[in-house]
Amino acid sequence: SNVTEKPKARALSPTSFGASLTHLLSLPAPPSHVPHTAPSHLLPRAKGSPKPSKLEKEARSLVRQEKRELAERGWVSDVIGGWAGEREKRLRRLAQKGVVRLFNAVRAAQ
Repeated sequence: SNVTEKPKARALSPTSFGASLTHLLSLPAPPSHVPHTAPSHLLPRAKGSPKPSKLEKEARSLVRQEKRELAERGWVSDVIGGWAGEREKRLRRLAQKGVVRLFNAVRAAQ
């Protein structure tokens, strides 16, 4: 199979690099009154973030609660509804033992 090689990045020759550098140095400097627009990740950060007010905290908690309610809409919370306490415990134990036996059998078969 024919493999095409990626084109290699060639370094500039010293003469073209020197010409580019002298051209950039000859350009006038930007005026100092123009604010510098650096990317946000390069700008200095404040030491501490401002603390949110009580109203903002309440608003965030309400939004969080609404999201939670939307996520829980349509979920069945009580699958076993109305079973007696002791009977339910026995059935759950029995189911757990059955699952443990099943997994042990699968592990032994592997």
